[in-house]
Amino acid sequence: MSLPSEYRETFRVRSSDTDAGNRWKLHEMHCLLQETAKNHAEELGLGYEQMYRRGQAWVLARMRIRLEKMPLMGAVVQVLTWPKGIQQRIFWMRDYLLTAGEMTVARVSSAWLIIDLNTRRMLLPERLRLDFPISPRDALEGEVEKPLIAEGLPSLGSRTVSYSEVDTMGHLNSARYLAWITDVLPEEILFEQRLREVLLNYSSELRSGEVCTLTGAPNDTQTIWQIRGEERQSGKRVFEALVRVDPPGAVHSSG
Repeated sequence: MSLPSEYRETFRVRSSDTDAGNRWKLHEMHCLLQETAKNHAEELGLGYEQMYRRGQAWVLARMRIRLEKMPLMGAVVQVLTWPKGIQQRIFWMRDYLLTAGEMTVARVSSAWLIIDLNTRRMLLPERLRLDFPISPRDALEGEVEKPLIAEGLPSLGSRTVSYSEVDTMGHLNSARYLAWITDVLPEEILFEQRLREVLLNYSSELRSGEVCTLTGAPNDTQTIWQIRGEERQSGKRVFEALVRVDPPGAVHSSG
């Protein structure tokens, strides 16, 4: 029996997943992407338990999210996801399409690595030779590139990794980075539905108790934000993000 290259799940936006404007929070959306990818991987024989027995694990390396319109509390969201091959010889690619009825919520492309759980080092796809179906379709065209972030950006504060933010891998869950990013943006960008795209690169992991120093700033037109996170004690790069927003006044209607 052939395994399906595409996988679909349906969720309802809970009140606890929405902001003060009753809109779905970006990091909560990301949590459902993780869950859907995990469930599909299990169906393909490459889920958490199967990989753990091999001493391996999936880790998210990069993500590009293009937002159309975030749904309101109570909306039913369908997540369609599919693997689509290898990028730059090291990344396993997975795309997503999120819809709520006839409305497109978001298009997402993600790049994953497989690591050795003992060494925490990346394992090259050509040596693993995993066999699973891929789809030729693209949610977003082009590769998911690493964002280029300027040096010397002003401070945006710091965050200490807490118990509730750490996942089964023992490090800060990838969704929490998006929470930190949206927390440093002006709230009007989020309430006015002006957040359009996030390009995020995960450089290294953070453990419970570690402190991440955030720096960042918008460009002159206030439409591109550059944001970086570094572990305070070691200075190691943790993440880099480019955030694209619509200019002030480009308010999107509710839906």
